[in-house]
Amino acid sequence: MSSERLDLDDPQRPFEQIAAKLRAAIDTGELQPGQQLKSVRALAVEYGVSGGTVQRALGALRDEGLVTSWQGRGAYVRRKPAEAGGKDARPSGPRGNTPDADLDQLRRTVESLASRVEAIEQQLGSEAP
Repeated sequence: MSSERLDLDDPQRPFEQIAAKLRAAIDTGELQPGQQLKSVRALAVEYGVSGGTVQRALGALRDEGLVTSWQGRGAYVRRKPAEAGGKDARPSGPRGNTPDADLDQLRRTVESLASRVEAIEQQLGSEAP
């Protein structure tokens, strides 16, 4: 995958540019199904952005069903829906998402809430007499 910086003149937001670059690498076969992506930290350094920006890009790709990820294990390229076909195809949920996409969204929501609770607990702890 090319290690180029983001285009500051591009009207797309940074996370959208990163998602587009990763999507293109998946579409061209540069990133193969089952292949692990670089870590969030490595991608952040490569593109010159924060880890949160990379997380948003990966979230967009998860929502599209192009990657899947597990905390502590990393993100991996999934088979494209058109390639899945037959018995391996994932059914869509009520919002048109695959069960994996719904679970990924739920996981991201829980992680976000957990970090908010931790920040509040730290703030309350520092305010104690």
